[in-house]
Amino acid sequence: MTERKLEVFVILLIYSISILYFSIRYHVEMIARIPQEVSKLEVHAFEKALGWYGDQWTGSEFSFFLSLKGKTIKIKTSAGNPDIKKRPLDLSLWVEGKPISSFRLTNSQWETLSIEIPPKCQNRRKYVIGRLSHTFVPKDHKISEDTRHLGILIGAIWTE
Repeated sequence: MTERKLEVFVILLIYSISILYFSIRYHVEMIARIPQEVSKLEVHAFEKALGWYGDQWTGSEFSFFLSLKGKTIKIKTSAGNPDIKKRPLDLSLWVEGKPISSFRLTNSQWETLSIEIPPKCQNRRKYVIGRLSHTFVPKDHKISEDTRHLGILIGAIWTE
């Protein structure tokens, strides 16, 4: 290997390691933000349908099945968007093709959203759709090499 090729190789290696470092750091920080009480909740109270990644991230539109026992849906969520302060995220929830609630997420802290269940939907298993105003791509923000269009993190969904 010539000296120049070796130099280019070392530069690319350092660059790759730094990207990997920041990607791991970002994901460790996101995992650290998951509150401990989430692990105590019944996290299998809902069944994921469409628009979910293998982890807790959603896309711009996601859906789930939920037995609507009780009068309130609770969603433990975090908007992990790095530009959330400048560009708040709007979330709307739909049941039976009708909007039931909407929220504006303005920070990346974990919070529990409360949604009143319409009386005619109570005590039934329903298909719930969530729609977000926008997503973000971690690679575009130089967070990691992740090219997914990420919406929000969902820690748990349950009813009360």
